[in-house]
Amino acid sequence: MGDEPTGGKVSLVDPLIGRLVEDRYRVRELIASGGMARVYRADDERLERHVALKIINGDQADDPRFTEAFAHEAKTIAQLSHPNVVAVFDQGDHDGLPYVVMEFVRGITLRDRLNQRGRLELPEVLDLVDQILAGLAAAHRIGLVHRDVKPENILITRQDGRDCVKVADFGLAQAVQTGRDASDTGPVLATVAYAPPEVLTGGAASARCDVYSVGIVLFELLTGSVPFDHTDPVAVALMHLEREVPRPSALRPEVPESVDELVRRCTRRLPVERPADALSVARLLRRIDSRPTRPVLVPRPRRQRPHRGRGKHRLKAAVQAVVVMLVLTVISAGGWWLADGRYTEAPSLLNETSTDVARLAAENGMSVSFTVARFSESVPASEVLAQDPPPGGKILRGGIISVTLSKGPERYEVPNLVGMELSPARAELSSLTLATEVAEHRWDDTVQTGVVIAVDPSAGSTVRRGTVVNLIISAGPPPARVPELVGEDRHSAAASAQDEGLKLQIETEHSDDVPAGVVVTQSPDPDTGVEKGATVTIVVSEGPAPVAVPDVVGFTVLEARKVLEAAGLSADIKMDLADGEGEVFKQTPEAGQSRPRGSDVVLYCQ
Repeated sequence: MGDEPTGGKVSLVDPLIGRLVEDRYRVRELIASGGMARVYRADDERLERHVALKIINGDQADDPRFTEAFAHEAKTIAQLSHPNVVAVFDQGDHDGLPYVVMEFVRGITLRDRLNQRGRLELPEVLDLVDQILAGLAAAHRIGLVHRDVKPENILITRQDGRDCVKVADFGLAQAVQTGRDASDTGPVLATVAYAPPEVLTGGAASARCDVYSVGIVLFELLTGSVPFDHTDPVAVALMHLEREVPRPSALRPEVPESVDELVRRCTRRLPVERPADALSVARLLRRIDSRPTRPVLVPRPRRQRPHRGRGKHRLKAAVQAVVVMLVLTVISAGGWWLADGRYTEAPSLLNETSTDVARLAAENGMSVSFTVARFSESVPASEVLAQDPPPGGKILRGGIISVTLSKGPERYEVPNLVGMELSPARAELSSLTLATEVAEHRWDDTVQTGVVIAVDPSAGSTVRRGTVVNLIISAGPPPARVPELVGEDRHSAAASAQDEGLKLQIETEHSDDVPAGVVVTQSPDPDTGVEKGATVTIVVSEGPAPVAVPDVVGFTVLEARKVLEAAGLSADIKMDLADGEGEVFKQTPEAGQSRPRGSDVVLYCQ
């Protein structure tokens, strides 16, 4: 929605350019193209204004779940009206492709500005982030989460002589995520570099997700790079899951401590430890002093009064100049030492073993201290998971590097809970950070009510943190038992069920083996414990299935007998020797009538 394309190389020929969408929007030019959608500049011929028309690519539109989710998100965003949010005016469908009509913003993206400058000055950063938070806060107030906050989705335009921020693409990532097949195990759609840990692990999105992403954007604006960067998105995701975001001042020393603290609070890995929403972050941001760290001041030498006597004057001047130079040299050296000289870069201790880190630190003139070890899915036990300062970070010469060792993958053994009551079983699983779910209450003659009969996964299994352990709990002895009904006639079966206080549902089917009126199958099985009044379903035989009598008039006796036997019937031959023999001239029943399998067909032959 800016003046310049941001989605890569744009085709010179586009069949949509020049067309009229919904008899209202005249498409003028393609201004951006990406994996999910294309954005065009268009003219609203009804209201005579420029608009941005975002239309979804064909591969996305093939999924009805996506189109429904996209339309729902567009309607929700249309309720949002704020000067720091790109407004949504309309939504619809063109040639089977869903689209939204948005405010046309003349300007550039925040990514363009970063590409131009590398990093921004603190006052400008605080102003831009304050506007981003204002737009997000308006969305959070109506329960809307952006889910994909990043510089590419932040537009900058000029209004009244100052930069004005417009947050774009609310909800688009969620609409696409909704349309994905459940078997799709690829990366989440939110850009990994800015995604919070809970989104990367498939958790629900909340306002705190946007808070995390704003913290990453704030870090990048100050330093010119994201905190976690790698060519492999999976590696970046693991960094978000296992590491704390470093202080911006580690890369840019003049960043105030208050800004470091704001980035730290926004990017905590646990959502509950972050500010609740964008408004909470904005309140913290506005307390920050935007002035950079004070520089070291060089005191000016005091002016000397002129002395009488030219030779004395020159000597005094020379001495004074030497003294001033010495003072300046000492101050300069001291300032350098205080500001930079006493610092060096921290070596990388990541993935080193616990026995090697002290030696490596000592080789660099430093020492180490160990913090509480943490679990990690990617770093083996006893190897370094994290360090502070990070590799390449600023540290005093001879300083101490804080090292966190990995405890390896977090796994727990499912305890043997059979025979325990439900409450203590829940408590034991909770102490192991495992979740509990009662999967079934099952009748049992030998186990008292409320006691665990079985667990799934089974006792002794090794599982991850938070795994749900399903418990099967005894419901005690059953109040009724299902009788054996197979082989009884339907009347006897009904009486037996009534004696047990059960209801009977009767179904029928033909059977060649079971006589008509006799029970063929039942459900539940005999001796199953059930509630009083439960329904037992029986299937009663209707005897053999009827067959259609074939037409054998005109056949010989031998031929007629074979045809009838093939149809499941038998022949009763009646010979009329007075008129001749060997050929059927009449049959009873007649052809086409139905008779039970095995029935006789009387043949009159001559």
